Amino acid sequence: MKSSRAKQRGQRRKWNKLLAYVNEISYRAYLRTEQAFEHFHVPGDGFLDSLKTSGKIKTAFCREWIRETERLIAGKPRDIGFCKVVCVLCRQELYSSQIIIFYDEEYFNGFWNRAHNGQQWVRCTDDRSLTAQRNIQTNLPELHILETLRDGDETFNFDLWFYGEWPER
Repeated sequence: MKSSRAKQRGQRRKWNKLLAYVNEISYRAYLRTEQAFEHFHVPGDGFLDSLKTSGKIKTAFCREWIRETERLIAGKPRDIGFCKVVCVLCRQELYSSQIIIFYDEEYFNGFWNRAHNGQQWVRCTDDRSLTAQRNIQTNLPELHILETLRDGDETFNFDLWFYGEWPER
């Protein structure tokens, strides 16, 4: 049984391994263009979500995840037709963050409709900004969504921050 007071060991090593993975996404992207989408999840053991993980590492991860999205958008092949790139950062669970490349326009438009019994997305209109809170510079537009998940009697709320290309509504 792990103690909640246990020190998070190997943060620098785990961060360097995670950073190497993030920087390699560009080399593995745009290989499955015949599918509706491809996505890249955060690898590892979830050390980003530990209370003992440094806030500097969490901010550095957010910065690199957004930068990789910028690189993917800039490096989109011109010959693949419809293609949109989006990254999502889940503030409460950074380990759940991902970068998604959409190749199917119908799937892309349907992706944003999350209004069913188990899951609901509501676009936040407040002035909060994850990049401003963490002092991250980007030219990508930011979209803040409150996600509500219902599992039986339990309800979970998450702040999702999207960066990249999405349909204007």
